[in-house]
Amino acid sequence: MWKLVGKFLGRAWDKDDLTTSPVASTSSNQQPLPTSRTDDASSSSPTLLRASGVPRQKIGLFELSKNGERKTVDVVAVHGLQGDAYLTWKHDNGSLWLRDFLPADIPFARIMTFGYDSTVAFSKSVANIEDKALELLNRLSAKRLGGIVVKKALILAHERSSDPDYKDVLDNTKAIAFLGVPHKGSDSAWWATFAANALKGASIGTSTNTALVADLKKDSTTLSNISKQFVDRARDLIIYTFYETEVLFGVVVVDERSARIGLPNEKLFPVNANHRMICKIPSFESHEHDTVCLWIAKLAKRVAEEAVPEVIAGNKMMEAPGAVEAKEKSSRQALYSDSGASNVDEQKRIVITGLGGQGKSEICLRIANITRQHFWGVFWVDVSSASIANIDFVAAANMIDSSVKTVDEAQQLLANIKESWLLILDNADNTEIDYQEYIPSGTCGTVVITSRNPDCHRYSTVGAETLAGLDIEDSVELLLKAAKIPRESWPACEKDAKENVGLLESHTLALIQAGAYIANGHCKLEEYPAEYRRQHDRLLKYGPNQARSRYGNVYATFEASACILEASTSIAASDASALLDIMSVLYFSGVPMQLFKDAWKGCRRVYEKGDEKSVKIDALSEDHVLQLPGFIAEDFEKWDSFRVMEAIRLLISLALVTAEHDTGVLSMHPLTHVWAKGRRQRSERQGRAFRATGSIVALSSYGSQNWRLYEKQLHMHTLSYLDTVTGQDGFNEAEPTTRQILFQCAFALSRMRDDLKVAELLSRLFSGLIVDPKSPSRELLAVYDLQGENLRYLGKSEEAVQLLKQVVEIRESTLAESHPNRLTSQHALAGAYRANGQVKEAVKLLEQVVKIRESTLAESHPNRLASQHALAGAYRANGQVKEAVKLLEQVVKIKESTLAESHPSRLASQHALAGTYEANGQVKEAVKLLEQVVKIEESTMAESHPSRLASQHALAGAYEANGQVKEAVKLLEQVVKIQESTLAESHPSRLASQRALAGAYGANGQVKEAVKLLEQVVKIEESTLAGSHPSRLASQHALAGAYGANGQVKEAVKLLEQVVKIQESTLAESHPNRLASQHALAGAYGANGQVMEAVKLLEQVVKIRESTLAESHPSRLASQHALAGAYRANGQVKEAVKLLEQVVKIEESTLAESHPSRLASQHALAGAYRANGQVKEAVKLLEQVVKIRESTLAESHPDRLASQHELAGAYGANGQVKEAVKLLEQVVKIKESTLAESHPDWLASQHALAGAYETNGQVKEAVKLLEQVVKIQESTLAESHPSRLASQHALAGAYRANGQVKEAVKLLEQVVNIEESTLAESHPSRLASQHSLAIVYRANGQVKEAVKLLEQVVKIEESTLAESHPSRLASQHSLAIVYRANGQVKEAVKLLEQVVKIEESTLAESHPDRLASQRALAGAYRANGQVKEAVMLLEQVVKIEESTLAESHPSRLASQHALAIAYRANGQVKEAVKLQEQVVKIRESTLAESHPSRLASQHELAVAYGANGQIKEAVKLLEQVVKIEESTVAESHPDRLASQHALGVLYQEVGRSKRS
Repeated sequence: MWKLVGKFLGRAWDKDDLTTSPVASTSSNQQPLPTSRTDDASSSSPTLLRASGVPRQKIGLFELSKNGERKTVDVVAVHGLQGDAYLTWKHDNGSLWLRDFLPADIPFARIMTFGYDSTVAFSKSVANIEDKALELLNRLSAKRLGGIVVKKALILAHERSSDPDYKDVLDNTKAIAFLGVPHKGSDSAWWATFAANALKGASIGTSTNTALVADLKKDSTTLSNISKQFVDRARDLIIYTFYETEVLFGVVVVDERSARIGLPNEKLFPVNANHRMICKIPSFESHEHDTVCLWIAKLAKRVAEEAVPEVIAGNKMMEAPGAVEAKEKSSRQALYSDSGASNVDEQKRIVITGLGGQGKSEICLRIANITRQHFWGVFWVDVSSASIANIDFVAAANMIDSSVKTVDEAQQLLANIKESWLLILDNADNTEIDYQEYIPSGTCGTVVITSRNPDCHRYSTVGAETLAGLDIEDSVELLLKAAKIPRESWPACEKDAKENVGLLESHTLALIQAGAYIANGHCKLEEYPAEYRRQHDRLLKYGPNQARSRYGNVYATFEASACILEASTSIAASDASALLDIMSVLYFSGVPMQLFKDAWKGCRRVYEKGDEKSVKIDALSEDHVLQLPGFIAEDFEKWDSFRVMEAIRLLISLALVTAEHDTGVLSMHPLTHVWAKGRRQRSERQGRAFRATGSIVALSSYGSQNWRLYEKQLHMHTLSYLDTVTGQDGFNEAEPTTRQILFQCAFALSRMRDDLKVAELLSRLFSGLIVDPKSPSRELLAVYDLQGENLRYLGKSEEAVQLLKQVVEIRESTLAESHPNRLTSQHALAGAYRANGQVKEAVKLLEQVVKIRESTLAESHPNRLASQHALAGAYRANGQVKEAVKLLEQVVKIKESTLAESHPSRLASQHALAGTYEANGQVKEAVKLLEQVVKIEESTMAESHPSRLASQHALAGAYEANGQVKEAVKLLEQVVKIQESTLAESHPSRLASQRALAGAYGANGQVKEAVKLLEQVVKIEESTLAGSHPSRLASQHALAGAYGANGQVKEAVKLLEQVVKIQESTLAESHPNRLASQHALAGAYGANGQVMEAVKLLEQVVKIRESTLAESHPSRLASQHALAGAYRANGQVKEAVKLLEQVVKIEESTLAESHPSRLASQHALAGAYRANGQVKEAVKLLEQVVKIRESTLAESHPDRLASQHELAGAYGANGQVKEAVKLLEQVVKIKESTLAESHPDWLASQHALAGAYETNGQVKEAVKLLEQVVKIQESTLAESHPSRLASQHALAGAYRANGQVKEAVKLLEQVVNIEESTLAESHPSRLASQHSLAIVYRANGQVKEAVKLLEQVVKIEESTLAESHPSRLASQHSLAIVYRANGQVKEAVKLLEQVVKIEESTLAESHPDRLASQRALAGAYRANGQVKEAVMLLEQVVKIEESTLAESHPSRLASQHALAIAYRANGQVKEAVKLQEQVVKIRESTLAESHPSRLASQHELAVAYGANGQIKEAVKLLEQVVKIEESTVAESHPDRLASQHALGVLYQEVGRSKRS
């Protein structure tokens, strides 16, 4: 085998290269490490040795253990600060314990040392540590690491685990031994102390680097964070921590407290050494060896013992037919630089030939496993038949590109790949096939072909190998073991054994077969040659050419066993022979025992239904029952497995089949399968075998659902049956019984959702019957029923409606109104109507069906209940949720009184009722009912039963609606895991569950995981479903939503525009799916700043829904709700209020008080009220919403927290800042205990709390909290993610409020720069950030820059927004303020007068924005010398606010403050003092001592005192202000400087007074 590997790798390959297990840590399936070299340029020069034998080249990875024993564990030593790959571990006496002592303790381990430049790694920042950690990950495939670089490496591996290379690091790192490594991650300041100690003790083989230690101290936070992050990722590791107990230069550098990580999986070891000597061991006999070396050896042994190595035993293709080897990136692509092909531009191909059963496939598996690290991808294709080859080729290609559907496309894909790949074409045995057609072109690939046919050598370009048998000794041992001859008798049997070995040419499978024959007592060892020759002669006479030429020896052993069966008169032998024929038609592996029992049950159903004489195409009859072998159809009263078990035991004893011990699933060796197929073909039994197998397959699913327990296997066997019989002698597709079997196969495949195969099979039936698939005939309506269903499943709903309409018309003209078949057709047509968006038609038709069934069938009749169940579903889809609940409650009540608790129909209706409860806002009831259903199904159904999984899926949805998002994720992950192991990749149920899991991930804040999973689903559906298929479009719709949540708004818009475009060309204008996608696209437009487009599209959706849906329909109300939101974003706040008031009014009359939709609309209306200046109304409504949600939802429910969050915002707007802070602190605390650190909802609430803190004067707290939010988002969200930018924007605002104006400018410039490169010029977020940047420019004294930027913002908004749009007016307001600061007072007055004029015509007198603009205009008047106008306007503002706002409302106080200043400017000093004293009094009683607004009012009062001649009072008050500001704000804070300046002026005034 080693020679073969060398051939297709293109170089000599030593056997020792392959006996070392290529493992990382403990797993034997990892890439081997390059030894004594690195993979970068630094390793290209030869290694130089010192006299001591230590290499001078110390950068890279070096192997130290050189013994030849097989390696199962890798140990990698990584030095730390100022360390060296060799000197760190080398004792002064010259011993290098990693090389000299440790290999003797753990000979099974490969021991390496890794060197890097630690001065660079630790010198500047976390970036250098990260660079070295990444270098370590990229150089190593095995990780047994220690120290700071190691911890960072594992953190990176965890964060980048989506990359298969880094995932291997994570999965295969099992243990770490730390020697003197500091882990003090809980106290950042500790690192400074460590740096000081390290400065004293860091002479580890080199001179001390003082600057390096200073950098270490400087980066204490960085190193602390590395330790914190590592702790979170180290809980599954085995950790041994060694710490020193002796001093080095007067200090213990890393003592126990410093070394301890504090995890329960950590074991501590004190070492009597100092920091320099802890990693140096002088000898085998030393204390250090016993303390360190032996314990590390024990650690390696423990890891090795707990490992579960991959074992390649037996034929893997029997275990996993069609398996495709997983892709792995090559670690050493240079392997292929010396091509072994005759031409360097020629593809390397090797052909391995040999008799069947010699182990060709086994050798290929071994080669692929050993060498796969050298290939970008390894692909395994079984080419034993065209259908299997197609499946495998397409499956292999789909690992790269899921759009591939044919072999040609797969070959083209491989041919175009420029990476190195390996393709194994197994079982290329058919002499009639030219296998060249399966070989992709190109020179990057290596192809290995296995065949029983030596003629296949012609495909080789690097040579071919023919496998010989085992050597004589091994062959004799194998034969004697198989014959169960006692070992003590082996010497006496050696001569006879060798004779048999010679006859069988040492063929592996032939030896096993012969041994089984002897062990079963059919002859003695010495008698076997005569028996063998008899069978061999028979084969040569009657067998096919292939058997005569190359398989006579093996087939003879099979024939010997088969002849025993034929010669025997026992029932067991006859049954075994029949079973052998049946298995030759089925797929060669995975035949479940249950298949035969279910076929027996199908026989019973034939007689129970009275179908024994039926000739209908959708029925099975006595003709099919009579085709079954006796071991199935012996007794219809009771299933007796005795005969089938005896037949199986007999086949097992003859080594013709194998059975899994625990499941009883049967399999055959592929060669045995081929022999059995050939044996069947050359006998009269072929027709009987075809009929028997077809009847078993058809009857097993006839009127039953039991087959779902082994659906995957039955699917393969059904396909194998169809492929095998087509076009063969003994199979007549024109026979009625055969057509009935084909119909049942199609029906079962439809249940399995192999929709394309069903379409193909139906096409065959229509062709054979010579009928038009679009024009139903009366005699074949069942076929057309199935065709209609298939069209619906394929997404061709309109075609399904047209076909099923014709079916219904025929049945309505021939059958009585109450005939079951007529009603069933109407029922099916209603389903097609619903799928086609014709929900009203579906309701009408089902109401008609239900009415008839209620008048003709008993209340508890299954058909009547089924129709009521379906009608309830249609009601729900039509928005008649109450009617759906009422009807389903009635159905469930009847079923609960007539059916057993575990009856599938009862559970299905309870399941449906729970869904309607959820739609009706009765989420708790839905959860309770579904938990009951799931509990029953978990105790009565198999784990993989579709109904059980569907209920768990639904329960997860209810959990999510109930705020139990974590439970939803956990349950859906369980469902998806089971479906991934039992259903095909493209199965609709599997994809639906993955889609739901992605939704739960999104709700849980795991947005990246949601995007990844949905991209996978969409990729599969795009390769298997038509472009207009509803499921494909639904997944694209969902992916667009995930993109939006992930900040990929442009991608969301693009994908939704594509979906909408398709739906607009394929669905009616009023189709729910089309409208839903347009609704979603409008939302994406809004997020992308295309607000006008959003409004336009939603107005169109609302218009259609208002003309087609009832006033109270949930979808109509949802669209109106969304349109109101778009109106608000577009500045049409009045329209938003009006529309939402209408929605709320309808919902209050139709939905329960606690219904989620009603509360959501009230929540939204409150937001619109607030935007419209109706803050009191907003508070009142939100308090009502919060009260209801607090009484009905759990404390941590997202909806309850969202309303509390919104109420806090309303409180803030209403001047109830303390209440806002208190409520938000409560929300943040709950979210902190229930959500992940990076969850968007938690971060949003912290963001809001920071805003409340800032309003409440707690600016430092606001800054601290926002810095924390920004830090998390910067590590989890893309640079351009809207949420990240919004938080940075807010942090800049907090910096400004905190006097950190330069930091605010820097951060906002960064935000603006990103938004200018990613968002449209008119995007609201971009303009808002530019607006804010202009404000901080002004605060930073960059007034000209502020003017320029705001003029640009205003210009854009004036061309894109309505005159009265709040954002446009706000920007004009700000520009006026900046004009004033720039001395352009006249421009400021003019612009503000314009703003005020517009607001006075569009906003209520008491609207906060109108009053704020009037207040600003008054300020401009005052600056322009129009003091009287300022006073008059401010008195008007104050009067309004005193009648509408609380005494302590910030806006009211701000206006009174401004009026006092205007009074002073107007010479009304007494009035100014009086008013300002009133303001100060209120603020002193409501605001903290250091609140900026309180200090500002005290400052202004002092100035008024001064103007009023009350100098002493002025000085006293300003001294108090200055004292507070000096203790609370930065030295350079503008407010502090202004107060100090004013106090200085007063001091001068006092001085002048004294002099005078």
